[in-house]
Amino acid sequence: MDLRQKPFDDKRGSLELFPLLKPKSIALVGCSSNLNRLNGRPLRYLLEKNYQGKIYPVNPKYDQVEGIKCYPSVEAIGESIDLAILIIPAAHVVSVLESCVIAKIKSVIIMSSGFAELGDEGRKVQEKIKDISRKANLPILGPNTLGAINFVDNIPLTFSTIVEDPDFMPGRLAVVSQSGAISSYFMKDAQRLKIGFSYWVATGNEASVETSSVVKYLISDESVSGILLYMEEARDAKGLIQAGMMAKQAGKPLVCIKVGRTQSGKRAAMSHTGAMTGSDAEYDAAFKKAGIVRVNNFEELLDIGVVLSESCKPAGDKVAIVTHSGGSGILIADRCEELGLHVPQLSVETQEKLKNVIPPFGSVSNPVDVTGELINSPELLKATISIILLDPGIDSIIIFLGHQSHNAVSLSNDIVDVVKSYNSIKGQGKPVIVSWMAAPIKGVEVLRNGGVPVAPDGTRAVNALARLVQYHANNNNELDATGNLSTDLTHGHLELTDHDRNEIIVKESVGKFLSSCIPDNISAEKVALTELDSKQLLKHYGLQVPEGRVVKTKASAVELAENIGYPVVAKVASSDIPHKSDAKAVFVGINNSEQMKEAFDDIIKNSKNYNSKAQIQGVLVEKMVQDAVETIVGLRWSDKFGPMVMLGMGGILVELLKDISLRIAPVTENEALEMIAELKTAKMFTNFRGSGKNDIKALAKTISTISQMGAQLGKNLLELDINPLFVLKEGHGVIAGDALAVVRNN
Repeated sequence: MDLRQKPFDDKRGSLELFPLLKPKSIALVGCSSNLNRLNGRPLRYLLEKNYQGKIYPVNPKYDQVEGIKCYPSVEAIGESIDLAILIIPAAHVVSVLESCVIAKIKSVIIMSSGFAELGDEGRKVQEKIKDISRKANLPILGPNTLGAINFVDNIPLTFSTIVEDPDFMPGRLAVVSQSGAISSYFMKDAQRLKIGFSYWVATGNEASVETSSVVKYLISDESVSGILLYMEEARDAKGLIQAGMMAKQAGKPLVCIKVGRTQSGKRAAMSHTGAMTGSDAEYDAAFKKAGIVRVNNFEELLDIGVVLSESCKPAGDKVAIVTHSGGSGILIADRCEELGLHVPQLSVETQEKLKNVIPPFGSVSNPVDVTGELINSPELLKATISIILLDPGIDSIIIFLGHQSHNAVSLSNDIVDVVKSYNSIKGQGKPVIVSWMAAPIKGVEVLRNGGVPVAPDGTRAVNALARLVQYHANNNNELDATGNLSTDLTHGHLELTDHDRNEIIVKESVGKFLSSCIPDNISAEKVALTELDSKQLLKHYGLQVPEGRVVKTKASAVELAENIGYPVVAKVASSDIPHKSDAKAVFVGINNSEQMKEAFDDIIKNSKNYNSKAQIQGVLVEKMVQDAVETIVGLRWSDKFGPMVMLGMGGILVELLKDISLRIAPVTENEALEMIAELKTAKMFTNFRGSGKNDIKALAKTISTISQMGAQLGKNLLELDINPLFVLKEGHGVIAGDALAVVRNN
C-alpha cells in the first residue's frame, strides 16, 4: 500500500504504525561514533540486541561507524527505509524531515528536544513538524521522546539505559506514556517483581502520533494482553474513548494514570453544573464511557494492570481466602468487605472435605487457615485450593503466603498446576491471586510464568481483585449504540431513518424556539434564559414541569395561586438573576393570599436590591411539589469531550455534599441507573428510614432524555441546570421544579 495516497491521520490508529514499531530497516540520523553518547546509544543497543534488520548510520562526519557504512544524508541511502530516528539539534529537524519525505521513509522518531516544551518559538517549529506529517502521510513519534522498545521482536528504538538491564524479561503488558523518563523508571521497578512487557512507547510531545493511535495499534497485536497508560492530557479526546472501547471489546484492559487532577475547570460557569464539572471530572466520565480503568499511582497501575490482563472473568463478588497466618486472613477479609467483596461461609460439603486435609487446629471456615503446618506439609495448599475451587458459592480465591523460601518453588508449581487443571476441566476458571510477603524471587517467577498474578501484600491483592470484579460487571452493561461522543446527524448515515427524521424535526423546532428567546439587542456569546423559557425547552423533550406561569401584579399572583391551589412557590422571573436563592427571591410553602401578597412584594424588592440593573419580567407562581426527593440533573458543553450530563442531590445539598455523577452524553437508561447508584446518597430513593421508594426508573429515563438533548443540541446548549428535579414516589414520575439553560448566541 502506498502510504502517500492520502494525508496521515493518526486517529485511524491502524497499520500506519507497523514500520515504526516493527521496522525492518532503520536510519540513525545524527549517529555518533561514540556509542556511549546519547546519539550513539541507539546504534549500540541495536547491535547488542542483535537487530536482524538493516542499519544505516547517517552523519556527514563519518564514512563508517562500528564498521557500518555511514551516509551523509537520508537521500544518499537510496533504499526504502521503514524508520528514521533523529537525534540532532532541533534547528535541523524540519529540514531533515523534508529530506525523509523525499527519501520516502515510512516513519520517524524524533528524539530531539527543544520544541513546544520550551514555549512559543518551539511550538511554531512543532507545528511545522505536524504539517509535514499530515501532508506527507508520515507517522512521527515525538518530538522530545525517549522512543520505543519492541520487546516481542527485541528491537530497542531508544537511548534509555533501561535497555542495558541484562535481566529485563519480556511479557504481555504494553506501556504507553506521555513521559518517557517516569515510565522507564516504572518498568525498571516492575522488573523486581518479575513483570515483563511487550512494548514500551513514549509519545513525547505528540506532534503527529498521539497516545490513542498507539493504543489502537497495540490492541491489534496478539502479543499484548493489556495496556498501561500514563497520561497528562488527551490531545485526541474522541480517539481516546474509541481506543478504550476497542480495548474493552478485544478483552484487553486499558489501565490509566491521568495526572493533573487538581486543575479546576477554567471556564466561567453560570450554572451549578458548569461550576462542579471541572476537567478532572470530565476525564473520569470519559474513562467510564470508554471502559478505561483509572488508577491513582504506579503501584495500582502495576497491580491492577497485571490482574486485569492475566485473570479470567469472575462470576461474582464472593471471595475465599486461604492463608497460613490468621492475622493476614483477618486483614484481607476486612479489606474485601470495605471494597464491596463478600467473604461468605464455605458450603457444608466444602468444609467437611477441608477437615480431612487441614490440621484440627486450623480453620475450615472463610478465611481458611492451613496453619504453620504448611512449612512441613506444603502439599496442604494444593489440596485446599483444589477443594475450594469446586465450591459453587465461591467466585475467586486470594492466597496469602509469607516467606516460605525453602518451599517457594514447589508451592508455586502446585498453585499453577491446580489453577490450570481447574480451568481445563471447567472451561471457565475462577481468578486466583497470590499475596506473597517477603516472596522468594524463584517462587514469583514460577507464578508469573504460569499466569497467576502475585501482589506483595494482602491489601494490594484485594484492591486489584475488587477492580477486576468491577471491570467485568461494568462491561456486562450495554454500550452506547453509536459508540461516539455525541449523536451527530450529519455523519454516519447513508440514508435517514424515521428516528433520524424525527430528531431533525425536534432539533429544528427547538432551534427556532431558542432563537426566539434571545433578544436581538444582546451581543453576548452566551445567554441565560429565564426559568420559564428554560422550562419550555424541557417541555419540547416531554419533561414535566409544575403548573404555573409568570404574573406581573399581586392581584394576578393571588388569583393564579387560588386557581392552581395552595401551597405554591413564588420566585423572580429574570435572566439577570440565575441563582434566585442568592437574591432571596424564592419563597416556598405559600399557603394563603396574604402570604402570596407579601411574598410578591419581597421578591421584587429583594431582586432589585440584589441587582439594580436586572430586567424583571415578573414573578413565577407554581404549584408546590411535595413528598419528593430533590435532585439536580444538568448538562455542560465541554470543548474537549462534548456534552456532559450530571446527576446529584438537589437543592442546597449539591453545593454542600458535592455528591455527583458525571457522564459523556448521550447515556442509555442503564447507564443512567449506574449514575444513580454511584451517588453516596442513593439510599434516599429506596425507602430510607421508611420514607417509601421513589421513581428511580422515571429518573433514569429523564437523565437519558436530557443527555439526548445535550447530544442533539451540541455546543448550542452550553449549560443546563434542573435544580431541583423532584423525584416523586414510585410510579409517579419526576417534575422539573426549576431550570436554567445557558445557550450560545448564534
